[in-house]
Order: sequence, then C-alpha cells, then structure tokens
Amino acid sequence: YQVCDIDLDDVPEWTPIILAGTYDGGGHAVKNMNITAIPADKNIGLFGSITGNSLLKNLSLEDPVINIDFSAAAPEDTLHVGGLVGKLNRALTPEELEAIKNNLTVDVPPGLPQSVIDALIAEAMADFTVNTTSEIEGSKGANPTITVKGDNVIAGGLAGMVGDGEGYKGSIKDSYVSGGTIKVNAESEIVKQTYENAWVGAFAGVL
Repeated sequence: YQVCDIDLDDVPEWTPIILAGTYDGGGHAVKNMNITAIPADKNIGLFGSITGNSLLKNLSLEDPVINIDFSAAAPEDTLHVGGLVGKLNRALTPEELEAIKNNLTVDVPPGLPQSVIDALIAEAMADFTVNTTSEIEGSKGANPTITVKGDNVIAGGLAGMVGDGEGYKGSIKDSYVSGGTIKVNAESEIVKQTYENAWVGAFAGVL
C-alpha cells in the first residue's frame, strides 16, 4: 500500500518492475519517471509487466518520460511500451513458473502429507497460468511523453499491450490518460518509411 506520493526526479533511469500480486497506490502518485533503457523482456513502463491474477489500483503516474531507440532490435523482437505497464498479463516463461513453484514449496508448513502439499501448490500456481486476468482499476496517467523509434512497437499512454493471447486476459476499469504525447517513428519521413510495424493508442497500443 503506497502511503504518499513518490517523486523519481532524482532517479536518472527507472528499471521496470514485474508485478505478481496486488499493488494499491492509495490514491497517490508516482512522478517524473524516466526510462531510456530496454530491459531483457522488452516490456517498458512503471511496471514492465503484470502477470497472472494480479491487480494494480488507485495509482496516478504523473509526467513520465520514456525515450527508447529500438532500431537495432532483431526482426523477431517486439517492444511493449506503456506509461503504467508495458504488457498487462504477460505469459510467464517455464523458468519463471518453476521459480514461483520453488518459492511456494519453501513456504509450505512442515509435516503436511505430500498430497496436501501438491494440492496447495497447484491451487496457488493457478494464479499465474492460463485462464488468468490481470487488472488495472482506478488509475490514471497524466502528461506522458513517450517517444520510440524502431519496428514492431506496441505503445500506449496507459498500457502497451492488454492480454497475451488466449487464456491470458487483461482488464482496465475506471482508468484514463490525460494530456501528453506518444510519438512512434515520427522524427522524420525517412524514419516513418523505414519502420512500418507499429501499433499506437492514446490509452493502449493493443487491446
């Protein structure tokens, strides 16, 4: 639970977070976020991705600046950029799921029958596998400045991509974006002609 506004003005480079669980902004704001680096998973925002049955609520993101050069990326790579979240409900890799499972195993009380342990872990893992919905509620973005150059870019003021294929859904309620600019391959006519694949929306790049 966030108890006050957070100003990132003194943080030269914000590293996007992966949210697995619930984050309640408490009606407060995160201000002056700056991102120029591309993380390994290529999901960019205050939260790079939100996974499984997770919830982000009651948070304002004010005056974020995201400036990304994706022009050197491999042809098969896709970049997801959003002010609050790059990809809402990203499907986890097998390695990430195994790490979650191992952590859950450590937290199981000792002395339980193996059948009970297996059932508890299976129930908990259901929050991170298929047929899940990641949610954003009661949140907003104010005056985002998002600038990207490159091919295969999905960008939005609040979220880049909502959902990640069948079984991985995203939901955004009572949330909005006000002001700001999103520019993808807009610096020149040559750049526009060089990079043809981009999906851009004031609210979300792909719903």
